[in-house]
Amino acid sequence: MEEIKKLLSENLEISRESLKILKGIRRANRIATAFKILYWLIIIGALAGAYYFLEPYVKTALSAFQEIQQVLPGTQKTGGTQGISPDLLKQFQGVLKTK
Repeated sequence: MEEIKKLLSENLEISRESLKILKGIRRANRIATAFKILYWLIIIGALAGAYYFLEPYVKTALSAFQEIQQVLPGTQKTGGTQGISPDLLKQFQGVLKTK
Protein backbone atom coordinates (compact mmCIF):
# COMPACT_ATOMS: atom_id res chain seq x y z
CA MET A 1 0.00 0.00 0.00
CA GLU A 2 2.82 2.34 0.90
CA GLU A 3 4.49 1.72 -2.42
CA ILE A 4 1.30 2.58 -4.35
CA LYS A 5 1.00 5.91 -2.48
CA LYS A 6 4.61 6.69 -3.28
CA LEU A 7 4.09 5.89 -6.99
CA LEU A 8 0.91 8.00 -7.05
CA SER A 9 2.65 11.00 -5.51
CA GLU A 10 5.53 10.69 -8.00
CA ASN A 11 3.06 10.40 -10.84
CA LEU A 12 1.20 13.50 -9.61
CA GLU A 13 4.44 15.47 -9.34
CA ILE A 14 5.53 14.47 -12.85
CA SER A 15 2.08 15.35 -14.21
CA ARG A 16 2.24 18.82 -12.65
CA GLU A 17 5.72 19.36 -14.05
CA SER A 18 4.58 18.19 -17.50
CA LEU A 19 1.61 20.58 -17.32
CA LYS A 20 3.96 23.50 -16.58
CA ILE A 21 6.13 22.60 -19.56
CA LEU A 22 3.08 22.18 -21.79
CA LYS A 23 1.70 25.58 -20.77
CA GLY A 24 5.08 27.16 -21.54
CA ILE A 25 5.15 25.59 -24.99
CA ARG A 26 1.60 26.74 -25.68
CA ARG A 27 2.42 30.30 -24.58
CA ALA A 28 5.55 30.37 -26.76
CA ASN A 29 3.52 29.09 -29.70
CA ARG A 30 0.91 31.84 -29.27
CA ILE A 31 3.60 34.53 -29.03
CA ALA A 32 5.31 33.18 -32.16
CA THR A 33 2.00 33.24 -34.04
CA ALA A 34 1.36 36.83 -32.96
CA PHE A 35 4.81 37.88 -34.17
CA LYS A 36 4.29 36.11 -37.51
CA ILE A 37 1.03 38.01 -38.00
CA LEU A 38 2.73 41.28 -37.06
CA TYR A 39 5.62 40.50 -39.43
CA TRP A 40 3.28 39.95 -42.40
CA LEU A 41 1.19 43.01 -41.54
CA ILE A 42 4.34 45.14 -41.59
CA ILE A 43 5.43 43.68 -44.93
CA ILE A 44 1.99 44.16 -46.51
CA GLY A 45 1.77 47.68 -45.07
CA ALA A 46 5.20 48.57 -46.43
CA LEU A 47 4.26 47.27 -49.87
CA ALA A 48 0.99 49.22 -49.84
CA GLY A 49 2.84 52.37 -48.75
CA ALA A 50 5.47 51.91 -51.45
CA TYR A 51 2.77 51.44 -54.06
CA TYR A 52 0.95 54.55 -52.83
CA PHE A 53 4.19 56.54 -52.99
CA LEU A 54 5.37 55.19 -56.36
CA GLU A 55 1.99 55.05 -58.12
CA PRO A 56 2.32 58.44 -59.90
CA TYR A 57 5.78 57.52 -61.18
CA VAL A 58 4.61 54.13 -62.40
CA LYS A 59 1.63 55.66 -64.19
CA THR A 60 3.87 58.25 -65.86
CA ALA A 61 6.33 55.58 -66.98
CA LEU A 62 3.55 53.36 -68.34
CA SER A 63 2.00 56.30 -70.16
CA ALA A 64 5.34 57.19 -71.77
CA PHE A 65 5.90 53.57 -72.73
CA GLN A 66 2.47 53.36 -74.38
CA GLU A 67 3.11 56.56 -76.30
CA ILE A 68 6.46 55.22 -77.47
CA GLN A 69 4.75 52.02 -78.64
CA GLN A 70 2.23 54.09 -80.60
CA VAL A 71 4.93 56.25 -82.19
CA LEU A 72 7.23 53.35 -83.08
CA PRO A 73 5.01 50.46 -84.15
CA GLY A 74 7.55 49.09 -86.64
CA THR A 75 10.41 48.57 -84.19
CA GLN A 76 9.22 45.17 -83.01
CA LYS A 77 8.97 43.86 -86.57
CA THR A 78 12.35 45.08 -87.80
CA GLY A 79 14.32 44.36 -84.64
CA GLY A 80 16.32 47.55 -84.90
CA THR A 81 16.45 51.13 -86.18
CA GLN A 82 16.98 50.21 -89.84
CA GLY A 83 13.29 50.43 -90.72
CA ILE A 84 12.54 53.62 -88.76
CA SER A 85 12.12 56.77 -90.74
CA PRO A 86 13.60 60.09 -89.59
CA ASP A 87 10.07 61.42 -89.02
CA LEU A 88 9.35 58.65 -86.53
CA LEU A 89 12.62 59.38 -84.74
CA LYS A 90 11.63 63.06 -84.43
CA GLN A 91 8.24 62.05 -83.01
CA PHE A 92 10.00 59.76 -80.59
CA GLN A 93 12.27 62.58 -79.44
CA GLY A 94 9.23 64.81 -79.03
CA VAL A 95 7.54 62.25 -76.80
CA LEU A 96 10.63 61.97 -74.62
CA LYS A 97 10.96 65.73 -74.26
CA THR A 98 7.32 66.17 -73.18
CA LYS A 99 7.71 63.86 -70.21
